[in-house]
Amino acid sequence: MMEYTAYTSRRNVIGHRGENRCMAILIPVPDDLLDHNVKIFYRLPSSSAPIEIPETSFTREGNFIRWIITSAETERSGEGQFQVRFTRGRQTVKSPVYQTVVLKSIDDD
Repeated sequence: MMEYTAYTSRRNVIGHRGENRCMAILIPVPDDLLDHNVKIFYRLPSSSAPIEIPETSFTREGNFIRWIITSAETERSGEGQFQVRFTRGRQTVKSPVYQTVVLKSIDDD
């Protein structure tokens, strides 16, 4: 499985269209948010509404969230976005918006 750290300063390639569980994205977590609950929201390419990533698709590992990319996130090629939401009690903190790219496959139209 390929694995790399997500950056806000560039588009993050999350795989080719249709790939499943072959890429892991490491998302940095600031020290002051380590004890917060986490949700990841992902906007598919050519979609207006973000979807919530199931908690079974990511784990907390030290100062990172390890998100395993599934075919649900790579079903369309193109540019998308994701954002992490940290909550504790009534406090909500949102990460910067990360830009993503799903690459075309040979069988894309």
